[in-house]
Amino acid sequence: MLREFTIEGWLYEHITITWKEGKLSSDCPEVLEVIKQKIQQLENLKAFIFCPETKLFFTENYLQNPYSAYLVLKHILDEVYELPDKEEILALDNEPPSSLLTS
Repeated sequence: MLREFTIEGWLYEHITITWKEGKLSSDCPEVLEVIKQKIQQLENLKAFIFCPETKLFFTENYLQNPYSAYLVLKHILDEVYELPDKEEILALDNEPPSSLLTS
């Protein structure tokens, strides 16, 4: 099964971001580039991304897993309008990447 989710939010303008197996795509490429730069800056700093509810934390490879990507995108966007349920994302984290299923 393909692991994928979509978040709608605001960073300079309205943006819809789709995370699919570690890659981001968007309806607004210019803003997506800014988001990718911000993620890279956080990774270079080894920023501590923490979820107090689940006690999960991440310091690198934020886009590798669904839940860390979910958290870092929520952190970067100025406002989030629509996002999947946290439990759905945690369930995606427990599924193997689709690349492992096709090998």
